[in-house]
Amino acid sequence: MTGASPDPDRLERRVILCAPTGRDARLIGHILNEAGIDFWICTAAGGLAEEVARGAGAVLIAEEALTEADQLLLAATLTAQPAWSDLSLILLTIRGEHTPSVGSAIRALGNVTLLERPLRAWALLSVVRTALRARGRQYEMRRHLEQLKDADRRKDEFLASLAHELRNPLAPIRNSVGLLRLSNIENPTVKMAADVIDRQSKQLSRLVDDLLDLSRITRGKVSLQRVEIALAEVLRNAVETSEPLLRNAGVTLDYTPPAPTILVDVDPVRIAQAVSNVLNNAAKFTPRDGRVTLTAKCEEGIAEIRIRDTGMGIAPHMLEGIFDLFVQGEPRDGMARGGLGIGLTLVRRFVEMHDGTVEASSDGPGRGTEFVMRLPCVIRDRPETPCATDDEEETRYLALPARPGLDRRLAPS
Repeated sequence: MTGASPDPDRLERRVILCAPTGRDARLIGHILNEAGIDFWICTAAGGLAEEVARGAGAVLIAEEALTEADQLLLAATLTAQPAWSDLSLILLTIRGEHTPSVGSAIRALGNVTLLERPLRAWALLSVVRTALRARGRQYEMRRHLEQLKDADRRKDEFLASLAHELRNPLAPIRNSVGLLRLSNIENPTVKMAADVIDRQSKQLSRLVDDLLDLSRITRGKVSLQRVEIALAEVLRNAVETSEPLLRNAGVTLDYTPPAPTILVDVDPVRIAQAVSNVLNNAAKFTPRDGRVTLTAKCEEGIAEIRIRDTGMGIAPHMLEGIFDLFVQGEPRDGMARGGLGIGLTLVRRFVEMHDGTVEASSDGPGRGTEFVMRLPCVIRDRPETPCATDDEEETRYLALPARPGLDRRLAPS
């Protein structure tokens, strides 16, 4: 073999020659050498596949050298290319695409350029240089992708570090608020200050928890604790979590508990968090005296959770990316957005981790939004224990020792 330096950059710029005779390879190699183009000569497709894996700017192969077996091997090599790579193959032919081997190569190998013989040196160099320029742009794309991956990794590390650093001072702040409340202070100013600190520290805790969850997901450190549980139980926990925010926002929640026979195999904490995040989002973007409706049912083995609000809605161009990280709708009518644009991203991640889907729809700004989560139901041929009727479930639900306002309709105070 004759060829280029083992320097990695030069390996990626070289042309790999695969010709049936040494004479043809030497002739082409002479033309490339005179033009200052690195090359490497292979006598078989097996060696060609190995050299392509080491690095190549283009491959120049003679029609006679491309047997059926060699074509299969080369096709497998090209299929294994990373997404950014589209290696150019320059195929030397006598009768063009009408040759059966050439026609099948065009169909199987993708980025193929035909160069008919007898060769002219200027034509060969023009095709090779064009292929090398295209390959150079591909390597530039690879560098950009690597930079983006590195930036994304450093962003994840920063978010994780930020969340942990913010969480540390929160504990003593919350403890201090608790001590203030236990001391029965009569001064109204101090009481008001304690209430403000309590509310704002809770809000900060929610933001920090979102950051921590995001960093765990992106680093693959979230493990689900799945159990078979009634969907009604999961939704009840979500409603309990979001009820204070809905009340403070002056938003009424219409909630119809699903039948107790609807079971799901989920991590109840994570799915309740996903539903709560959507409810919290509705509270933030629904004006006072607005309404949010929460319903759930199971059809054809799929649990469907619907959350509909009468809020500010979503513009059509925002719908596609509403679940992307740090994406937030534009504020309207003086409403503050709040949050970091993480909540809906967590909703999608948690639902997809349970083999489910989530989608958002809106008729446009000012016309409300609907979120639909779908999760697999647990299907059994026959129940293991007698199940309560819908009326019995509603009675059981309403009889729970609940926080204020936790009935089927949560109205603002």
